[in-house]
Amino acid sequence: MNNTELTIERSWTLWKLERRFKETFKATLRIFDDRKHRIINDPRRIDEMGVVTVDSTTIRSYAPVGDIEDLFQQAFGLTVRITSPNDWKFAPKDLPLYNVQKMPTHGYVDCHELKKKYKKS
Repeated sequence: MNNTELTIERSWTLWKLERRFKETFKATLRIFDDRKHRIINDPRRIDEMGVVTVDSTTIRSYAPVGDIEDLFQQAFGLTVRITSPNDWKFAPKDLPLYNVQKMPTHGYVDCHELKKKYKKS
């Protein structure tokens, strides 16, 4: 099992968060504003975006995608979705983060088959 971690600080810019998430987990982090519009390469800090309840939090690669997305909402007030490395397909909520990098980068993705395939990886 992959035990990669990333500790995120409330003072990071959204741009840095996206970049570091991609570098660390080989997955894309989509960030949305309160109107559900995607934010890309934004220079604002995390603590300027939502109701921040912690100074930092650690994301671990073995956590399910849905739990990580919930953690961002609870800790930083950020609405996020995790997608495949090329930002093509949303990752299934119960897929461990370390398996997102193995998602197909094109064509049809059967999420049920993907979950079965990587369930015990």
